Amino acid sequence: MIASSPAASLTKRTPDGLVLSLEAPPDFHTLASWWRELELRSQTTLFTSWSWIGSWLKTLPGNCQPQLLVVRAADRIVGLGVVVPSQNRLLKWIPSKCWLLNRSGIRELDTITIEHNGILADRSMAPQVREQAIAFLLADSGRPCIDFGLVDAEHATLAAGDPAWVISSLVAKKSFVVDLEKVRRAPADYLSLLSPNTRSQVRRSLKAYAALGTVSVTEAADLETATQFLDELHVLHTRDWERRASRSNFRLTSLILDFHTHLLASAFDRGEIQLLRFAAGSIVIGYLYNFKFRDRVLYYQAGFRHGLIEKNERPGLVCHALAVEHNARQEFRYYDFLAGDQRYKESLATDCHSQAWCVLRQRHTMSRLDRWLRAQKERRMSARSRALALAAIAPSLAVLSELCFES
Repeated sequence: MIASSPAASLTKRTPDGLVLSLEAPPDFHTLASWWRELELRSQTTLFTSWSWIGSWLKTLPGNCQPQLLVVRAADRIVGLGVVVPSQNRLLKWIPSKCWLLNRSGIRELDTITIEHNGILADRSMAPQVREQAIAFLLADSGRPCIDFGLVDAEHATLAAGDPAWVISSLVAKKSFVVDLEKVRRAPADYLSLLSPNTRSQVRRSLKAYAALGTVSVTEAADLETATQFLDELHVLHTRDWERRASRSNFRLTSLILDFHTHLLASAFDRGEIQLLRFAAGSIVIGYLYNFKFRDRVLYYQAGFRHGLIEKNERPGLVCHALAVEHNARQEFRYYDFLAGDQRYKESLATDCHSQAWCVLRQRHTMSRLDRWLRAQKERRMSARSRALALAAIAPSLAVLSELCFES
């Protein structure tokens, strides 16, 4: 539910005619109509669509008090964002007031992990709206910091040249994708676009699964089936993480379960959810939980069954390869693995985009010092990574040197 927030206490009019305000969110139906209408005029992603934002707002506990950032031009809404007051730290120990954009600050709930985040803005004036909204939040709201979470790289660097604020933290994240146009134009098939090693692994696994029965892909056609697939996915997902003695962020606690229940109810009938089941005959190999939005299919979570074949078992590679081919037969442009540099994503991708975890601060001596110290730490970590990589290959280099010397 949306908790009661303080009445609007801040409004600003800019020289170019924009009116920016922080307001208590209106009733849910009104906010939904505002958001959906602006979506039609924006370059939004699934993560900043009403399907996601509305489901998230319904899940917020009562003690969380979001504020609504609204940007208007001539009484028309041209920008929207939900901000939650929070705190982070300057120089590791100085408390600093901060806004979280479209995130709660509740660790458990934020494991849903919003990506491609940003301020929803009318595409005809998006840079202007976002620049003014950032300036408004940083300079006028009493909280001189915005934590965006994961945003597209171009959104993250929007304010880089502005003298009024500083990028306190900008951590790049690779975001691997499959360009489905390349798949459709491939002279053979999708696998022909991949490395020989990946191609061989997928084909050997497919052959082994086919020995158990005809390999098939089934997309949930109704909400009841989608819910069933998601439940079965979670069982396999949990079993797999327990087998690895690891803890997954996709743990269906009450908050997370509520969120995905609302998301399925809101987004499935709009064609924004894809739940796929992969099977060999009647034996389930795995499930994928994807989002479909505009020209993209976005991979979100998975559950795979292990132990069906003795060797060459690559259920994840097989399911994703089949999902790529399944979606290439439709009109989507990208199969997006979202942020993360896991090996399987790189192996299956045709292209790499970028996102970044971005924190902006109002520029002053302390924030500049904080950024300088963070930069020094990043350089040390980068140097350490290079040193570790060199140490890992040092024995091989020594052998190679010895062979070259002998020759």
